[in-house]
Amino acid sequence: MHELPSFDVIKSIPQLLTERKTNAAAWTFFQAVATDIPEQESTTLVARIATATDPLVLWLIHEELGRREVPPAFRWPMNQESPQTEFITWLADIHWFTRRKTAHKAAYKNWQRWFGNVSDAWHASTMRAYSFAFRRGSGAAYFAKGLTLTEKDRQDLMTMKTKGQIARLRPLRKSGQEYRRAILDHAIAKPDRSGIKPPVEVAKRRYAIWKLYVLADESETSAARHYHKLYGEAIARQNLGKQVQIAQQAWRLFGPTGTKPAS
Repeated sequence: MHELPSFDVIKSIPQLLTERKTNAAAWTFFQAVATDIPEQESTTLVARIATATDPLVLWLIHEELGRREVPPAFRWPMNQESPQTEFITWLADIHWFTRRKTAHKAAYKNWQRWFGNVSDAWHASTMRAYSFAFRRGSGAAYFAKGLTLTEKDRQDLMTMKTKGQIARLRPLRKSGQEYRRAILDHAIAKPDRSGIKPPVEVAKRRYAIWKLYVLADESETSAARHYHKLYGEAIARQNLGKQVQIAQQAWRLFGPTGTKPAS
């Protein structure tokens, strides 16, 4: 996140909606976009997360993916277009957790209201907490403590990872494109035995499986479940594990420091 967000330009969702409604043309266009979002595939919506520049559209995409039970952690990469969209990325974490853990007890009394109905007051309260935290330089640890989040709770979130979870994301964050190329090179060198699927298709699927495995904090069960949600293809945990192993082998052989097999 930006180190020093400009809170005088960050607004809550109700404030953004009120502002948008003052411009008839902008409001009409926004309504058209909002109508189209539920019609799009989940993978398309996830791809839009990182590059959305309209904060209200970003929020609607997060809401729709939430309705489809796609956790924030699997909406990677996060949007860092502006302090406003960073706030909404954080808000998506809060919304996801508090909608599903209504009986959860927060450490900070004022935050307990977040587990109630979402309203203008809910948005105002979360906005104040975000502003307070980042004005004093607090981050993920502060919110995790205030919400009494366990390590398991934080697996599904995007902005409140533990240090260990962040470390396990490193291959994707630092070398994602290199992994993609290595997996493709491996698929070309060792094509599908059946000859039915071309290397490009095999590599695309394998990379998607590996990426979800990393986003699932290396849980094969979670990765298989969310692969089904996002791609509509059921995959057994054992089969997913095999694909991850092949992806890791591809990295060892065809990654930047790999030793390619002799041709």
